[in-house]
Formats: sequence, C-alpha cells, structure tokens
Amino acid sequence: METFLPIILGAGLAIAMVIEWSSRPRSRAWAALRSMKSMPIAHIKDGAPARITGTVSALSGMMTSPIGKRSCIGFRLEIARVAGGRRPNVLRREDCAAFVVADESGKATIEGPVLLGVEWEHDWSELPREWYGVLEAAGVSTDGLFFRTRFLFRQALLQVGDRVSACGSAYFEPDPTAPAVGLREPALRPHLRGTKRDLIAVGDAGPLKP
Repeated sequence: METFLPIILGAGLAIAMVIEWSSRPRSRAWAALRSMKSMPIAHIKDGAPARITGTVSALSGMMTSPIGKRSCIGFRLEIARVAGGRRPNVLRREDCAAFVVADESGKATIEGPVLLGVEWEHDWSELPREWYGVLEAAGVSTDGLFFRTRFLFRQALLQVGDRVSACGSAYFEPDPTAPAVGLREPALRPHLRGTKRDLIAVGDAGPLKP
C-alpha cells in the first residue's frame, strides 16, 4: 500500500490541477473557441452556432472597472489575501455589457451571459489601500489580528477597440440602426446570445495580420 500511496497522491494532484485549470475563464473560453472555425459575420446562419472575430465597439452604456475606475465594456477581477505561502482568493467579480463585434463583412451583437476569457492586464500585484473599499463593500475584512492584511489583485478589461473572437448560438433580429432592405422588410443583424448554461465565449484575438 505504501508503494502505491505516492502514485495515488500524485494522480489526485494532477486531477486537481486539471480541474483548476479548466475552471479558469480564459481556459474555458478558449476551449470553446478552439472547437469552432472562425467565419465572416456575413456568413452567419440564423439558429446555427458561429464563431466570429472582429473589433469591439459599445452598444449602449459603458461601465467602470472596480479597480482604477476605468471605462470598459466588461471586466473580470480577482483579489487574493496574502497568507504566508498561500494566496487564497477572497473576491471574484465579473460583468459584461452587450457589445458589437465588426469585421469587414458586417456587424454582430454579443449579448450575455458572457464567459469573458480576455487576458489579465498584469500578473498578481499589490492592491493599493485606496481600493480596499471594494473588499469592504463585499463584506471582506481588511484588518488582521496585529497588522493590516495585505491583498493582491489582477484585473482583465474588455474595452472599445479590442479585437476578440466570440462564439455561440446566432439569431437574426431587426437592426433599427440600418436602412430597410425593401419597402417593408427591415434590415437584420445577427446576435450571439447566451444563457446561464450556455455562455457566449469571448477571448483575445490579437492584432490583424498585415
């Protein structure tokens, strides 16, 4: 039994690492995106799944990031407590408004819920004390037994002008911003709309190739 114990422990650790990796938003988003080939927005079919790539613009209102109060369309935030050699997360927040993705062939509206898999802006960094109010508002104590507790954070933002890939089920709806196709027929725009069980995956696409 002692011979197999290290093997069992190693296998358990490997499984835990795989589960933890697959639970990360960016990993989950790109797992979904890699399962589909990107297509021009003009080739989207009503009622069919689609993956598109293009530039982000705002649909209506913007929001501000919890840390830094920067204008964005969506954000993902993690805050961890510094506890010896460990770094347990104490706060996770994310939100994303509806937005538009455009390529050379057309435009599509992206509606949540969204699995925001864009890359972190930076690695874990010291959380400035001026932003401890974010923790306190969430009910997280910032006072230690003898010293004030230290926290680390990392934040990802989806902003106007970013280039992303998105995939999900597509539906066509009237586009009030576009001129009618005929005398009575309204112009249609594809929408990628998610549900709580079937999120729209969004990830960085990188700059356009020359």
